[in-house]
Amino acid sequence: VSTTGQGDAPSNMRRLWRQLLRTTLPRDTLEGLAFGVFGLGDSAYAEFNYAARRLQGRLKQLGGREILRLGLADDQHDFGVEQEFDPWVEELWAALDREHPLPPGLPEFLAPKGQVVVKSAV
Repeated sequence: VSTTGQGDAPSNMRRLWRQLLRTTLPRDTLEGLAFGVFGLGDSAYAEFNYAARRLQGRLKQLGGREILRLGLADDQHDFGVEQEFDPWVEELWAALDREHPLPPGLPEFLAPKGQVVVKSAV
């Protein structure tokens, strides 16, 4: 989740966010949801990664189960968002494997191999 402006959710998330904030939602609405949240932010702003932190909190309030730590990338870091993203993705693969282990004896060529590449628009 990216944070825009002064801690605002991105425009493509606002509809979902309005739905999640409904006060009539039962506390177990998201029971059974396993999730992880990764935020893209800039620590030069007062509300650094606010959208990601709020989303994580709300998902937990509604019964979701966090399967890995909240990732908070900082565009101000010397190594950019990759400094946080790369280790978080490794943790994501491990969490997914714990949640949904591959069947024993899966041929090597069928085992998923993932790599995420982040390209910055310069």
